[in-house]
Amino acid sequence: MTTKKQDQTTEIDFSAEAGAGLENVTPKDVGIPFIMVAQKGSDQCNENKVRYISGCKPGDLVDNLTNSIVGTNDNPLIFLPAKYHRLYCEWVPNEKGGGFRGMRSDIPEDATQHGAKLILPNGNELADTAYFLGVVEKEGSLKNCVITMDSTDLKESRQWMSLITSIKLTAKDGSKYTPPIYSHKYKVSTQYKENEKGNWWGFKVENAGRVDSLPMLEEARKINKLKGLLGPASVQNNDGGTTPF
Repeated sequence: MTTKKQDQTTEIDFSAEAGAGLENVTPKDVGIPFIMVAQKGSDQCNENKVRYISGCKPGDLVDNLTNSIVGTNDNPLIFLPAKYHRLYCEWVPNEKGGGFRGMRSDIPEDATQHGAKLILPNGNELADTAYFLGVVEKEGSLKNCVITMDSTDLKESRQWMSLITSIKLTAKDGSKYTPPIYSHKYKVSTQYKENEKGNWWGFKVENAGRVDSLPMLEEARKINKLKGLLGPASVQNNDGGTTPF
């Protein structure tokens, strides 16, 4: 007669060894999800694609790391921003194979304007891109993520930054001051847009009030203090080709 071996590992207390083996792990070693807006041409909306998500439709907010829906146009994602960067991303045109080729903190002198596009001498395009790094709370746990806005979403980025910078709080001495970027949360959803060139779904951002979760606030403070995350140390040169994460 055999007896089933009991799993005793659940009884082991690892608290005295907290973090062991992870001493050299930095933010750049951990995948950080980007929040994207699904479009009618997105793989997540095409059941023939590997990254198809059942039930995903244009206008849904998708976590590109877990490939899951995290919000919709009528079910916003609650996001606490912690850091902001505006960078220029170099991309190979789709007709030449596409692909990311790094980031720059400013526009090089040899870039030329072609309509709405900035073109480098090598033919690659520069995309003016706003990055909001922050924290979301999903299913009771906190998660770091990045919201990027470029092209037609840059207008929404400017409006969001106007919301952030217009907030004033009162100090104990009665004076007014501009609080840190992580003083308030924001509802991030999507909205339908169209112009003479076509239609698409873009971001929509609304003030969700002052941060009321201490763990969420502390996580945002940690992100804000990180060095190099999408900062100058992460900017790639022409021979780059790796993402800043």
